[in-house]
Amino acid sequence: MNIGFYCLSYKNKRRDVMENIFNTLQINAQFSIGVDFNDRRLHKIDDKLKRVWSTCYGHLDMIRSFYESDKDYGIFCEDDIIIRKDFMIELPHILCDFNTLELDILLLGYMCESEIDTYSSYPTWLKRDPFKYLHYPDDGTWGAQMYLLSRKHALCILSQYYYGYAEWSLVNSSIVPFSADWIITKTGKRALIYPPVAIEEFELVYDDKGQTRSHTACYRFCYKPELF
Repeated sequence: MNIGFYCLSYKNKRRDVMENIFNTLQINAQFSIGVDFNDRRLHKIDDKLKRVWSTCYGHLDMIRSFYESDKDYGIFCEDDIIIRKDFMIELPHILCDFNTLELDILLLGYMCESEIDTYSSYPTWLKRDPFKYLHYPDDGTWGAQMYLLSRKHALCILSQYYYGYAEWSLVNSSIVPFSADWIITKTGKRALIYPPVAIEEFELVYDDKGQTRSHTACYRFCYKPELF
C-alpha cells in the first residue's frame, strides 16, 4: 500500500498523543504544524473567519504535501481523534473497496450521533463485514476528522481551491464557504465508511454549547472500548 499519512496538529497541541497512537498502530505519519493566524493568507479577514481558514489551509497544505510526494493515496486527519485498534489490518480491504467503488474521497471519521440509517436514506454502495459504504449528501454529514483521498482528486482540490478561492468566497455568496467541511469533504465521488474508524476524543469543549453537546454525543455513540 503506497499510502501517505498526514496529521494536522496546530502548534503541536496534541502531537505527543497522536504520535503514541500512530506508533501503536505502526503508522509513519507526517505532521503539519498548521497555519498561524499571522500567515499572509489570513490577513485582512475577520477574526471569526481566521480559525476556519487556518484549519482549511492546514488541510490543503497537507494535501499539497501528499501530491508532491510519490504516494498513490493520502490519509489525512486532525490531532483530536482516536483510531480503531484494527485499522491497519482493515486498511488493505478499505483501500480495495475504495478502488472498487472508484471513489475520490472516503470519510473515515465524521460526526455520527446515532445509527447512520437514521440520518437519511443514504444509498448503500457496498457491504463488507464489519463495514458498509454509503454515499452522503452535501448536508447532514459533517466533519473532516479523517479521510482518504486519491492522488487524482488531490490535484482537483488543489487546482480549484488552493489559490484565490478563499478571497473569492468573500465577495461571491453563491459559492460554498472556504471550509474543509465544504471544499474537501463535499467534492468528487464520495462515500463514508460506517461505523467510522476514527472518532474525536471525549473531553472536548467548544465555545458553542450545541457543538459541545453534539461532539460529546458522537463520542458516546461511536466509542467501543474493545475497538478503540
